[in-house]
Amino acid sequence: MVIGVASGSADVTEYTGQNNQSWGYYGPGNVLSNSSFIMGGQASYTTGDTIGVAVDMGAGSVQFYKNGSATGSALTGLPNPLFPSSGACASGVSMTCNFGASSFNYPAPSGFNSGVY
Repeated sequence: MVIGVASGSADVTEYTGQNNQSWGYYGPGNVLSNSSFIMGGQASYTTGDTIGVAVDMGAGSVQFYKNGSATGSALTGLPNPLFPSSGACASGVSMTCNFGASSFNYPAPSGFNSGVY
């Protein structure tokens, strides 16, 4: 699975991170964009982990979280607006997304709001 964000001009027929207008956190611990690993060294994740995505629209930054802890460095310099995006790079995988309709497993990072406004 890949979870992340996409700009309004991203090709939504491709998985997140496959084109240069989407950025996604991939399970082995990499961030993808334009089908390339642009940032390694992130924490890997697997079945049962909770992935958080903190988006700062004003700063154009995205920070990924695994089970409540930052996975590595934030992405910066991204365009506005950004939209939630995800996709599967393989068959037989699934995920459940929570955009704030129910309580989050972990609190929002300091300075961020949880939920949809």
